[in-house]
Amino acid sequence: AEYAADSLDSVIVSGAASPNPVMLDGERTLEDARQWINSDAPHSQHQGYPVVDSAGLLLGVVTRRDLLKPSHTADMTMRQLLHRPPVIVYGDSTLRDAADHMANHGIGRLPVVDRTTGKVVGILTRGDLLSSRGRLLREAADVKVTYSWPRRKAPRKEAV
Repeated sequence: AEYAADSLDSVIVSGAASPNPVMLDGERTLEDARQWINSDAPHSQHQGYPVVDSAGLLLGVVTRRDLLKPSHTADMTMRQLLHRPPVIVYGDSTLRDAADHMANHGIGRLPVVDRTTGKVVGILTRGDLLSSRGRLLREAADVKVTYSWPRRKAPRKEAV
């Protein structure tokens, strides 16, 4: 088997993630969130949002599907919609780590959390991963490898 370096190991999450994501307060009601989504306000069309407490610490992630699910009542809070603990990635992790995390947990976005403060500083989506991978492939295609060997002198023909 031939060894090939994984280019996703060479990119750090903080270089590919979207910084300063839109976050929803854990006490915000579903009714309020739905009105916001239906308003077509900036950033209201994302597919998922980190949910934070009053201190700005991550509680989990809600998806657009969660927000629009008919069986969820308008008086529910964002905190009540969360159905699993948050799955996160740190800004200094590699994209390979993040991609593996997404695959292992069956999710399409990861909040990026600062190791020191524990606060959300970005969000990494499958689209971010694919964009980074595409950029790496294009960069690799632009690299032209040139090999050179010392020239050998052609044998001399003897005069007859």
